[in-house]
Amino acid sequence: MGKGEHQKGKEMPQIKPTAAQMDRAFELYYNRLFRFFVPYLWINRIPPIIETLPEFPAKHAAVVVVLNACVETALMGLRDLDDFFRPNRRNDKPNSIRASDFGFRAPNRVLSFSERASINTHAAHLSYAPVLAK
Repeated sequence: MGKGEHQKGKEMPQIKPTAAQMDRAFELYYNRLFRFFVPYLWINRIPPIIETLPEFPAKHAAVVVVLNACVETALMGLRDLDDFFRPNRRNDKPNSIRASDFGFRAPNRVLSFSERASINTHAAHLSYAPVLAK
């Protein structure tokens, strides 16, 4: 096993971050939440600017690539939100940041199991699923 890995079912000790570390961790989480707005900014703010450029038609493929990256970024942000509000489990990594670390009651999950699986399949795991989808 590599550094930081643990056996499934074997409980790892939770870390005890300082108040300053918790403040920084919440800042990191807060900044990652802004990933939800990337597709909005790209779709609603950027195209009106770049569509006026004479070279825009030749760069259309690049625009589509960036849009796809924006959507995947938002999906990964949604996974972060789901992780943050999920209660701690025995097999979690000890450095996972959870809402309960900050005194919030974990509501269980933000995403349903099928929503999470869909994001995992289409955005976080390279698989044939998008190709085989009907």
